[in-house]
Amino acid sequence: MGHKYDMDHILEAAMCRLRVFFTNRFGTWRAYEAERACPDSPSQVLTPAEIIEAANLFRVCGPREMALIALHLCTKLDMPTLLHGAAHPDGRVETLAADDLERCLVGRERLEARSAEFNHVMLDAKDAEYMPGYALPRCRPQCFEKLNSAWKRLRTAHEHKYDLRRTAISRRCELVALVRLSDDGRPAGVPIMCSPCVRVLLARVLAFQRELWDALPDIMDVQVPNWPPEEL
Repeated sequence: MGHKYDMDHILEAAMCRLRVFFTNRFGTWRAYEAERACPDSPSQVLTPAEIIEAANLFRVCGPREMALIALHLCTKLDMPTLLHGAAHPDGRVETLAADDLERCLVGRERLEARSAEFNHVMLDAKDAEYMPGYALPRCRPQCFEKLNSAWKRLRTAHEHKYDLRRTAISRRCELVALVRLSDDGRPAGVPIMCSPCVRVLLARVLAFQRELWDALPDIMDVQVPNWPPEEL
């Protein structure tokens, strides 16, 4: 409404509220990027229709960085929703414009490829690279073997839930969650990795997310001036 009637103060107030979800801050974005169950993530707070609606809004009047984040969130929607749209409670159906749909489909493929490579490196001790600030411990092979065993047990225990809709991105979320479990209290049933190995893996997660963040405009084919934003 603020855009339609040239009421800048209404538009700015609306944009301030939307920036809570469609953030240009890496620290906020990374907190939910690989956490499917993060309660503060837009995917948990907003409905699919609202996410698509936001992408359509930013296409017309929003900052380009908010359009970028909205389209990235659209890549996390299930394929039928992405292709055919989602309905609001009043029955209105939100669909992406054809060119934005193409951006999401291509971006999703690119994110899949990057996630598949990341998953391989995370589970392979031979591919483990030195992370700045963390010397790789001598126990690395044993800890990586424990991680692989936990990963295999997790996949076996939930095999009946897995289908072709599972993606490399969703597997990356599960793998990162498994590593975080080893770091947060080490509950029963989760093989214990040593703290240095956990720190190395979490540093790798952070580095991967930073790479995604910096490359997000290219991944999503959305031109954003002065990206990435400066961290305050």
